[in-house]
Amino acid sequence: MAERLSYHFLANRKPDLDQGLTEEEFGFVDVRWVKQPKAFDRLYATLLYLDAAHEWGLALQLAHRLQGLLSPSSDRTLLDVTDEERLQQIIALLKVAGVAVLRVRDVEEVFQSSTVMALRAGLDLASGMQAALISYGEPDLAVNVSNIILRVIGLNAETIGETPLTVPESPERIDPTVQNWLRVYNGSFPLNQERGPVERAHFLQRDANVKRLNNADREILTKLLETYDLLRFPHKAPIVEERAALEPVVERVGGRAITEPAAATVTAPALGHIVAAYRGGDADQRAVTEAASGIRAKVGDDPKKLAAEFFAAVQSRNVPRAVAALRLLAQADQLERMLAEDQALRQHLLSVWPSLYGQAAADTLAQQPLSRQSVQLFIQYVLQERLDVPEHDAARVGAQLSNIFKQRGRHQYEKLAYFDVREKTFKWLP
Repeated sequence: MAERLSYHFLANRKPDLDQGLTEEEFGFVDVRWVKQPKAFDRLYATLLYLDAAHEWGLALQLAHRLQGLLSPSSDRTLLDVTDEERLQQIIALLKVAGVAVLRVRDVEEVFQSSTVMALRAGLDLASGMQAALISYGEPDLAVNVSNIILRVIGLNAETIGETPLTVPESPERIDPTVQNWLRVYNGSFPLNQERGPVERAHFLQRDANVKRLNNADREILTKLLETYDLLRFPHKAPIVEERAALEPVVERVGGRAITEPAAATVTAPALGHIVAAYRGGDADQRAVTEAASGIRAKVGDDPKKLAAEFFAAVQSRNVPRAVAALRLLAQADQLERMLAEDQALRQHLLSVWPSLYGQAAADTLAQQPLSRQSVQLFIQYVLQERLDVPEHDAARVGAQLSNIFKQRGRHQYEKLAYFDVREKTFKWLP
């Protein structure tokens, strides 16, 4: 029997989220801070917020900060064995919460060793993976990451339950590891049969191994299989209810302090449909991806040449190339900088915006070119006014750029546009 890990962060012992750290407080976390009472409760509360809000960049930032506490130093001697175990676990959990911005080798490490730990800690892997796959924008990248996670989960030796598993039509009894649970699960269906919530429910109700689990372990297995099926068969993904806001607490991460009422749940489309919505048509997506590859090969990392490619694409009304250039500018932190520093561009915008968006919008651009409003209107102007892209499709590009900004830690620009799940269309945020 594989040895069962001692978990320090369990969903049935969650701290209050209002204990979480602000982004500014990350810088004060050191070995002596960790030794304070309730320090790990505060870290756990921060983890839960970051996971629920899909704050991938901040999760990874805090993980790196904590990782530094385990490097050789005189202060590290203050940590006992339990402190180090807790730090190692919270670091792994933060990496799971930051999956969208993890390096491939870190993705492999945490999902091979910490998937069950993340589920027991109360992280919502299915929701997190939905958001992460959508955020990649490029379908090939999303498929690649899905396949990596599927491969390493298939090697995971964490256990669910304590009773050895039986295999149909075999006397073999095997340890209840994730790897073996997936072996039993996959063996219950014909090879490559697609599975969704109905098929999964039948397995959970009928399998003899599942019936021997206690309620807590059964819930963990259910969430594991939900995430597994979502990665293998995204178009069969269940309708997921995601909260539009957290429980009534004060949001403290990132310096925000906004008390929000509990919001009703919003029914989102299945992952396959929502990913398709974000991508647009396959032909359009291929054109943008090919244009981006061509621009990268031509200009490399030169921001001036990249800006020139963008202006040329707009001038020639080449929509795929202009969209590709917008993405590359956002990924290089150059889109907003171009708006602030290119005086000729600013003067042109100031001359046309009053008639399009009102004098107040032009005044904001003149005084605060880096504001969310100015960046959003610039993207709208380029797409809708210069390139004649319909508003729905333009807002789709805005949503894609929002995800890029979020990954880059540019939180002031992460809410430019969104997918209205009720009306099934993209809209610009006011």
